[in-house]
Amino acid sequence: MILGVDVSTYLEEIEKGAKYYDNGVLINPLKDLHENGVDCMRIRLWNNPYDEKGVPYLAGTCDLDNFLKLSHLAKSLGYGILLDFHYSDFWADPGKQMIPKAWRGFSLEQMVDAVYTYTKETLQKIKAEGITLDYIQIGNEITNGILWPIGRLTEKEGERGNYSSLC
Repeated sequence: MILGVDVSTYLEEIEKGAKYYDNGVLINPLKDLHENGVDCMRIRLWNNPYDEKGVPYLAGTCDLDNFLKLSHLAKSLGYGILLDFHYSDFWADPGKQMIPKAWRGFSLEQMVDAVYTYTKETLQKIKAEGITLDYIQIGNEITNGILWPIGRLTEKEGERGNYSSLC
């Protein structure tokens, strides 16, 4: 069995002064989790988690730089890595799957090209950093599709549809 932890916000938490304790003793949670059987880090990746003025949305500021830093930390502690492409600039879940700002207004064909190019370039950068991924998650909580409205699943008379655009 693989045990994992999502550490996407860890660096931002540390930067903001977070400290972790176990029974009153200051600990390194990543070291302690690994020593207690957690062997994989899930790290979210958002396309561009900054507003139009360059201010981060926070919640981990899960950009590629954050991913690379966390990945190096993960490997130094002996963790495997799960890369979670959200294909969004911020949280994606069953209630919202927002298209990244840079891709708004794209046709299905343009979206396909954008996803392909972004994914390929991101993976090339990760490889150039010497990081080996153990798992890749496409999207986050995509029960209702991804990249709405293009990849949103439809429902009509109890039947789900639009899988071709989702895929």
